[in-house]
Amino acid sequence: MESKVEYMQWRATHTILPRSKKDVLVSLIRMDHKTKVKIASYEEGKGWHKIGPQWEVVAWMPLPDAYERCK
Repeated sequence: MESKVEYMQWRATHTILPRSKKDVLVSLIRMDHKTKVKIASYEEGKGWHKIGPQWEVVAWMPLPDAYERCK
């Protein structure tokens, strides 16, 4: 099993893609080199969802687990 540090690292889309239909954090770049980060999902055979056509997904990482209070 991956450690939390390894789990929360950016993964280049040219090396590996996330599980289909699972929301992930994505790093986007546009032709004018503007960048942004947002949540999107990938579907095999259909590509990325929840991003505009002018943006390219260059990397992704899993979303963190929900915060849990210490008891």
